[in-house]
Amino acid sequence: MTGYVVYRNDLPLVTTTNLSFVDTTVEPETKYTYTVRAEDAASNQSSPSKAVTVTSSGTGSTTDPVVGSLVSNLTVANGTSYELDTLASGKTVYIDRAYTYTTIPLALDGHTYIRTANNDKVGSGAKFLTFEVATAVTVYVLMDSRATQVPGWLGAGSWMVEPGSVEIANNPHVIYSKAFPVGQVALGGNGDSPMSGAGSMYTVVIDSN
Repeated sequence: MTGYVVYRNDLPLVTTTNLSFVDTTVEPETKYTYTVRAEDAASNQSSPSKAVTVTSSGTGSTTDPVVGSLVSNLTVANGTSYELDTLASGKTVYIDRAYTYTTIPLALDGHTYIRTANNDKVGSGAKFLTFEVATAVTVYVLMDSRATQVPGWLGAGSWMVEPGSVEIANNPHVIYSKAFPVGQVALGGNGDSPMSGAGSMYTVVIDSN
């Protein structure tokens, strides 16, 4: 593999070796769909990645799409008020720390994410974090790669480990994914047994299917 070909609306847009990409050639307030294919030295390409659909801002940039009504009734068991935002490099990860996302895979860029609290890294409970989704979604949990064991609910086999990672303050985080239907999504606590070794709270990204 020598690089990645980014497709916009089924047409090749750019070839890059980076794991993230910002499209600066879009029209304001316009919806675009992106896919990515890996390419080798002979120009053979892989099957396309899962499509990512974003809406550009009023200034003509895909770096700041509007967070819509995909997620509602966001509730934390300990009463902390988490925040919704649109994922992009440089965005703040937690409500109580200044850490930022430094590297984001294209497949997650531009999607809704939940800004959690790092102080909740020891939180526990089967429904530590719950929210409602208006359509079927894929939920991504970004877990500190320093964890030698993950919470039981995350390691029970129903969550898939995705290729690549997300870097937060230059520390890699493992990407776990799971599909959910319309309705309530319930996530356990970061500190649920047998968690060990993680130095930070997980964060969450939501992608409408």
